[in-house]
Amino acid sequence: MATKLADETLAAIIEGVLEVEDDDFASFEIKLSPFAESEYSNADVLLVCKRWMRVGTPPLFHTCIIRSPAQAQALAKALKKSSFGAFVRRVRIEGAYGAAVKQFLEKAPNIQELVVTMPEAFKDNAKPMFSMLGKLQLRRFTLCEYNNKQNAQSQYAREAIVSMLKNCETLVRLLSSTCGGRLTSAPARTLDYTSSSGCPQSDDNPVHYL
Repeated sequence: MATKLADETLAAIIEGVLEVEDDDFASFEIKLSPFAESEYSNADVLLVCKRWMRVGTPPLFHTCIIRSPAQAQALAKALKKSSFGAFVRRVRIEGAYGAAVKQFLEKAPNIQELVVTMPEAFKDNAKPMFSMLGKLQLRRFTLCEYNNKQNAQSQYAREAIVSMLKNCETLVRLLSSTCGGRLTSAPARTLDYTSSSGCPQSDDNPVHYL
């Protein structure tokens, strides 16, 4: 039956199978992540036949969930010598996985939504990831597990976030777990990430702490 479907129809079906709900994608839960108990890999959809692989590749890369160094390295490798990076629109990174994160972010120029976690320990290799914030044209940014740890990794992350908020003119939604999940839609240039609680706020549309 599927062989009789137009590519557009088949693509719509595959997109429905691979769709990640916004509530799950932007969830603050890291230790109890919505993606911790996946029973199958989304890439399994591409194993049906060559046609499914061709049609299903763009929706497969639309939303990328990274929960381990192996996944970060695999995505970096997949995007290194292909045009698949152009399909990536949303990325959720649960942890700090070093240079591989920077490598795949560099190959994905169309990312609009990014979810990241703050580094907690000095050994967390988060600098490569946070060094990319100023190079992405994000519309939505979610920060999970904000902390005020005084180590080189955390300090670098805070400085990178401040710089991104000041300079990213495309950012329209910011969500931080420290702010009780409250959203602000202020332009990036009006946001201030230096409030006493560490939450972003703006004069035009302040964040109210819960």
